[in-house]
Amino acid sequence: MGLRQSDLARAMGISTVRLNQIINGHAPITPEMALSLGKVTGTEPEYWLSLQSDLDLFDARVRLGERLDSLPTLASTCPMR
Repeated sequence: MGLRQSDLARAMGISTVRLNQIINGHAPITPEMALSLGKVTGTEPEYWLSLQSDLDLFDARVRLGERLDSLPTLASTCPMR
């Protein structure tokens, strides 16, 4: 987008440090932050929440590792399928 972090942070009303934490994955994109990012970038807040969700799932897969692979699939009893 050609924006500096300081310009984006100022437009959002947050500190550059806070924005840098979000960009580097050290702080989550909250619903409030997604709304702000969406407004100042002209994008949908759902886009930002989806990015956070993807990161959360990736991190969880890494944390669970082989334990996740060893869990059974009970698809025939799951009402969500």
